[in-house]
Amino acid sequence: MKPLSNLMKSNYDYYCINEMMRKEKERGEVAVDERIPEWRKLALERVFIDDYTEICKILTNYDGVKLSKEPDSLCKRLNFPYDIKQMLDTLKVENWRDIPPFRFYF
Repeated sequence: MKPLSNLMKSNYDYYCINEMMRKEKERGEVAVDERIPEWRKLALERVFIDDYTEICKILTNYDGVKLSKEPDSLCKRLNFPYDIKQMLDTLKVENWRDIPPFRFYF
């Protein structure tokens, strides 16, 4: 349960700092970068990536638990490669939904 709790906390912290930066930018405050140092955002992002990766490792090793009475309700093993940092970097690309290769793959 601890890895999931850690992920929820780090997700909330990372979300809050991004929301704070977005709101300050919308208000037109020019000192956003001075008030929130880049290293702080990167540190929260790193913690989020580490916690999310830990959950993915658990799901990679977790297989065959029945989730309901339905015949096809076995919990499937996470069997595809994951790189949380790369996924976040992709989502940071402005207008990534409009870029043809990204639109094709996502």
